Amino acid sequence: MREKKIAFVTSIDYPELTDDDRIASQALRSEGVRIVPVVWNEPSTEWAEFDVVVVRSCWDYHRAPDAFRSWIDSMEEHDVRIWNPPNILRWNMEKTYLCDIEKRGIAIPRTIFLNDTDSFDARSIIDRIGTSDVVIKPAISASAWRTWRCSLINFSSDDRNRLDELSRQSNIMVQEFMPEIIKDGEWSFIFFGDRFSHAVRKYPGSKDFRVQKEHGGRYHPIQNLPVPLVQEAEKIITTIEEPILYARVDGIEREGKLILMELELIEPQLFFDSHPDAVKRFMEQLRLLAFG
Repeated sequence: MREKKIAFVTSIDYPELTDDDRIASQALRSEGVRIVPVVWNEPSTEWAEFDVVVVRSCWDYHRAPDAFRSWIDSMEEHDVRIWNPPNILRWNMEKTYLCDIEKRGIAIPRTIFLNDTDSFDARSIIDRIGTSDVVIKPAISASAWRTWRCSLINFSSDDRNRLDELSRQSNIMVQEFMPEIIKDGEWSFIFFGDRFSHAVRKYPGSKDFRVQKEHGGRYHPIQNLPVPLVQEAEKIITTIEEPILYARVDGIEREGKLILMELELIEPQLFFDSHPDAVKRFMEQLRLLAFG
């Protein structure tokens, strides 16, 4: 039987994959599958030579969104088998997808989006969001890139300069700050297909609100999970309209309910090291989708 050849799509900063993805890569190699790390925007790549392409750690796509969309389009045009699928990748790139999910009955933080023709009226935003304590970020962003917390009442000259620079380059997302992140952390529920696999809880670093490792954040595996939160995460997964390889539901708990912060379908860390069966479940879903 011919050896299966799978591309794990990464970025120039992680040409040999992330620590997390190397766990999955090594496990797949032990099953007789050849894993090849490939930088997504490497022009010389012959994508058709792979049995399947798995998008993993392309953590710089938000810096070149037009190029990334073109890359997705080219995968589709050349009938490259890619997971997650092109429509899902395109939909999940811009955080306006949260509005679509909210319309399907999922709770999210109060959020507004501003384009380059919208004025930034702090008073109006406070009225719409219900608080002056907000987080501002690009509508296409990853790893808390160009994301900051501020007060709309005490909007500083530095805030204004950051906003003006951002607005020249991107649509803007303004979201109520969720203090639960500081106090209780953020949940991440990992799914392979529509099946829940495992969860971690992420916490921000000292004097910060961002939970990403590069900002001082940390995470802990969680074994004894609140069943209602898992059920709400499962409900969020049902809003996805196509088959998927993986998903990560990030949210905070408020009054016993899960509030969705992000639905990660492009390049989430999957915390393979946090559960003994995580890689096995990933492999099972990959086989199902990629090889039947």
